[in-house]
Amino acid sequence: QTGNEIRKIDAPAGISSIAYSPDGKILAFGSANGVQLREADTGKEIREIDTKNGIAGLIFAPDNKTLAVKGRDHVVRLFETNTGKALHDLGDPVALPPGVNAAFFGFGMPESRDVAFSHDSKMLATGGGQTLRFWTVANGKEQALAGGHRAGVSAVVLAADGKTMISRGADNVIRRWDADNGKELGQFQEPKGTTSVMFAPDGKTVALANLDGTIRLHAVADGKE
Repeated sequence: QTGNEIRKIDAPAGISSIAYSPDGKILAFGSANGVQLREADTGKEIREIDTKNGIAGLIFAPDNKTLAVKGRDHVVRLFETNTGKALHDLGDPVALPPGVNAAFFGFGMPESRDVAFSHDSKMLATGGGQTLRFWTVANGKEQALAGGHRAGVSAVVLAADGKTMISRGADNVIRRWDADNGKELGQFQEPKGTTSVMFAPDGKTVALANLDGTIRLHAVADGKE
């Protein structure tokens, strides 16, 4: 309301990513090889989770029980929020360039936001490859692929209905998915010259910025402008 600083939380090794728990009580941030969990209201340390890999992104499950940590090696690691216990590793590691330290690789670069939980916290969708991949949180098993992008996935969001995932790929296609079973529901081609995408809070409309100086609004269900 005022713009005044409320508090400052220092991280000696720098911060690569950050996330609030859905209930607003926990602030998590990636620092070097670990994740720090702090009380959001006081900044007091709750616990530290050692990930042994540089951190590219963080996201809490809607029920606050699970924290997903995407490493610079592209593996998503699941941890129990209350204990810090490691649960599952999702995906296969991608080797970093020779001589690059995973702990510091990517600092100063944008966070990776291509990870999303389903509304009931039972499923996790990950991008970054040629398709959207769906995982069962309870056992870490991947569901069978169905359809998919033909180039890297750059964004994943959960629609407000809690039942639909929406993804954007470098193939310039917007795709819809059933969050419960990973089935592709539909797709449409972005207009030529699209530079960035923002989904409306209800997930029904997508705004597409274009090199020609326009912003185009499209219905996600059928792609109609």
